[in-house]
Amino acid sequence: MKDSSTPPPYGLLVLDIDGTLLDTPHLRAWNQALRQVLGPAIDNWTHGGLTAYAYQRHVAGRPRDAGARAAFASVGVDPTPALVDRLVTVKQSAFLALAGSTLLFPDAARLLDRAAERDIPLAFCTASRNAGTLLRGLLAGHPRAAWLTSRIDRSLGAGGPHPPADRAEAVRRVVRVWETAPERTLVVDDTEHGVAAGLTIGADALLIDRTAHLAPEDTAPRVSTLDEIDLDDWAVPAGKEST
Repeated sequence: MKDSSTPPPYGLLVLDIDGTLLDTPHLRAWNQALRQVLGPAIDNWTHGGLTAYAYQRHVAGRPRDAGARAAFASVGVDPTPALVDRLVTVKQSAFLALAGSTLLFPDAARLLDRAAERDIPLAFCTASRNAGTLLRGLLAGHPRAAWLTSRIDRSLGAGGPHPPADRAEAVRRVVRVWETAPERTLVVDDTEHGVAAGLTIGADALLIDRTAHLAPEDTAPRVSTLDEIDLDDWAVPAGKEST
């Protein structure tokens, strides 16, 4: 048993879902939607669509309207309100058609297993309307599915994500729900935008960068796999033994 007089460095782990836990087809959906909205004209713009780097840096982890504006800007198109509204609608349809290909990253599965085994205080945060439902479905049949899905419900609400908010406010809401101080929280995200949001509220943040080229300089540490997250010194409920 750990000495209860020595406070652990963290009391809450907040995990992004899309791109951090789930390999979701958002980039494919954005590019399909851009092609449908812009037609052949997209071939005249940079790279004929969003690159993986542009998507991760400018689109991923943002509210849908902001992501649409960034997607248009990335391919050199003026993001008028009408175009943004249309792209948002078309992208959602494209994503739902592709969502069946979503997978739980193997290192994410291992991290969730370790967290569930040790009863680590675990929360989720996402800008996606679909991520919580997709994660819940992929956890069906997991030995600790009830434990994990109860944390999805507490973090996001049983009916889906909290009302729209900027990323920092979304993280702040989750931390507040779990009644943990931001400075005792670690936020893990696969986007610089998500990492910056965690730092903005006073939490520590960690960038999961499986492509090894997105780490923000002088802002937060980076890992290439979730296996690198050490849970040994985390707070556990009274009566739980550390392993």
